[in-house]
Order: sequence, then C-alpha cells, then structure tokens
Amino acid sequence: MKTKELAIAAAAMLCMSAAPAMTAPSVDPLEEVGLGTSTHIHLGMSVPIPQGYYELCIAQPSVCRPRKGQADVTRDGQVVLSRKRLQQMVAVNAAVNRSMRAVEDINRLGVADKWSIGGASGDCEDFALTKRQRLLAQGWPSSALLIALVRTSWGQQHAVLLVRTDRGDYALDNLVQEVKPWRSTSYSWEKVQSPTQMWVWHNV
Repeated sequence: MKTKELAIAAAAMLCMSAAPAMTAPSVDPLEEVGLGTSTHIHLGMSVPIPQGYYELCIAQPSVCRPRKGQADVTRDGQVVLSRKRLQQMVAVNAAVNRSMRAVEDINRLGVADKWSIGGASGDCEDFALTKRQRLLAQGWPSSALLIALVRTSWGQQHAVLLVRTDRGDYALDNLVQEVKPWRSTSYSWEKVQSPTQMWVWHNV
C-alpha cells in the first residue's frame, strides 16, 4: 500500500474510533404503558373522616398509621416514579381488579358500609384498600397511597386509590381497568385522606 493510501486509512480509523457510539433514544416509562404525565391534586380544608374509615382504624389501627416504606420519595412524600415503581402500580391495579369481585356490602355482609382489606369480593373501598395494602407491602410509603372519595357522573359516591408521584397523581379504580391521571377521570373529587395524619381528611 502506498504511503498516501496508508495515511488515508489511518485517518479513517482515527475518525471511527473517535466517533461516539450510537445509542437508542431512551423511552419515557409512562409512554411505555400508554400513561401520560399527570398533575398534583390540591388538598384543601380538613373535613370529617368517613365513618367506614373511622371504624376500620379503630378496629385495625396499624392499617391507618403512616408508614415510611423503602421507595425514593420527594420532600412532599410523593414516590419517585421509576420504571420499577410504575410497573408495580400498573400490575397491582390490574391484579386486584382481576381477582376481586365487586359486591356491595349490604349484599355481602348485610350492613350498609364496612371498609375491609382483601378477600375474594368487596365494594369500591375494599378494592382501594387492597391495592394500597399490596403497594405498601412492596415498599411504597403511605404518604403516596391515599384513599379518595369521588362522585360519579350518575351521582353515586365512589372510592379510588390516589397514588401520588413526582410525575403527578394517578387514580387506581375498580370501575376502570387502566390507571389514569386523576384529572382524566369522569369523577367529581370530594375528599382525600391526609398523606401524613391518621385521623385527618381533606376536601379537594
């Protein structure tokens, strides 16, 4: 090979070694599951706590006490929504909706309203509490997992689990299979439990 050709080949090799490696663009975890960024719900004045929640906390105080968990959180107690935490949120919502059968308390227990966790069946509060309990068991803090009472478009009171993250707040609902940003639901939001205090609820 001639001297000139050697020089050109060496220059080409030098350029190739100096060129940065091409990497695939990172995909937002929210986009991977078809979920958009949400906003944060605003908690207003304190309001009376629901009777069913009060009775649950009297019977099982440990269920209602704040828990720190092991997840990364913001200063306000919102979970940092990593890919792992997002997958947990979506999986728990789907698993509970799939495994529990919706039955009103009056038909299941013979009482108008009784909040409980787990079981093969339950009403909306039971679905929300069960999802909360499963996420707590996976290291989520209670400050990010709030029971919320809403009003449906047909005027019925309903309960969902509100999950607070650094990417906004999301509703886990037994009437809708997919997780949704809280403002993307069709509900009127009425009250939400405090992120930090056992006996306090707030209006929205």
